[in-house]
Amino acid sequence: MFITTVVMQWRPELLVIFFTDDAEVIKVGAVFLQLISLNFVAQGIAFTCSGVFQGLGNTRPALLSSGVRILIFVPIAVYLRYQPNFSINIVWYVSILSVTAQAIVSFLLARREFRRKLGSDDDQPSTPSEPVESDA
Repeated sequence: MFITTVVMQWRPELLVIFFTDDAEVIKVGAVFLQLISLNFVAQGIAFTCSGVFQGLGNTRPALLSSGVRILIFVPIAVYLRYQPNFSINIVWYVSILSVTAQAIVSFLLARREFRRKLGSDDDQPSTPSEPVESDA
């Protein structure tokens, strides 16, 4: 995801020109790809955490983190839609915000699930136990 983000930041028009020769479409598409590519790493984190939740047998955290994304994105995007000077680029910025929030929530929930399944560090003794003496 990181490499794709770098490419889309560097030369996004390379992908758009496969689909059109229209200069205006290329310009708008390139801006879109530059902005939305900022989501790629955060989406990778969220997708990976979702797989972890499935593997651990608890998909509710993935549902919760997706809900966080939607609850951030929808109200803000709808509100901004009716503001003067609205442009579609504003929606892409809201997307960056909501997906980043989802990635953070997913990561924190994954840490919580690992602690639950594997036990917390607090359960471990802070000093090594004394060696067991053998009769040999």
